[in-house]
Amino acid sequence: MEQSKIARLNQLARKAKNETLSPSETEERDVLRKEYIESFKTGLKSTLERVRIQEADGSLTPLKKRTKPHHHHHENCSCGCCRREEEETPKQ
Repeated sequence: MEQSKIARLNQLARKAKNETLSPSETEERDVLRKEYIESFKTGLKSTLERVRIQEADGSLTPLKKRTKPHHHHHENCSCGCCRREEEETPKQ
């Protein structure tokens, strides 16, 4: 993302903290945010694709995508997944 767009996004964010944005400014900010997030994701994916794990024998192994949860949840699990599920479930 271009530096000028990042500067504009920061300018709109600062303005939003101190006063109300006009509808056109709010729309502009939302578009810039989406573009910034997509740019960040693309950069992160690119970086992760280049990461290699050095094995004990010295060989390099690329990272693999996780296909299943990395752990099993238990009663005192602090990962936050359980709490999010509880919050999303309507209480009757």
